[in-house]
Amino acid sequence: MDIGKSIQIALIHQGIKKKDLADQLEVSRTYVSFLVGSETCSPTMLNRLSRVFGMKASEFIALGE
Repeated sequence: MDIGKSIQIALIHQGIKKKDLADQLEVSRTYVSFLVGSETCSPTMLNRLSRVFGMKASEFIALGE
């Protein structure tokens, strides 16, 4: 599972900027940058990310594989 890669692909496909993702997740841009550089995240954050991108968690994870 490579969460960072999944985030990068989802951002590109949906035309969302990291700043906008941070706003939607209600976290800092620094934290989003941390996530983009990470291979994994908490289950709670995974669910939040998948909701923002309008996908099931499994679909979101598959983007980075």
